[in-house]
Amino acid sequence: METDQRPWGSYTVIDEGPTYKVKRLEVLPGKRLSYQLHHHRAEHWAIVQGSARVTLDGDCLLYTSDAA
Repeated sequence: METDQRPWGSYTVIDEGPTYKVKRLEVLPGKRLSYQLHHHRAEHWAIVQGSARVTLDGDCLLYTSDAA
């Protein structure tokens, strides 16, 4: 499995095929990811644990996991 450490945390590739890639991202508290835009693929995000403040199309939204 491919894993990489970044200033904001880390990611691990957990599955991939010719047309997709699934990563698990662990973002450290208080850190953030850069803005991204991909013309050649869609992105789907799920908050597994904790909460995330997300900026989407200029709107700032707060999401939390469904975990208890």
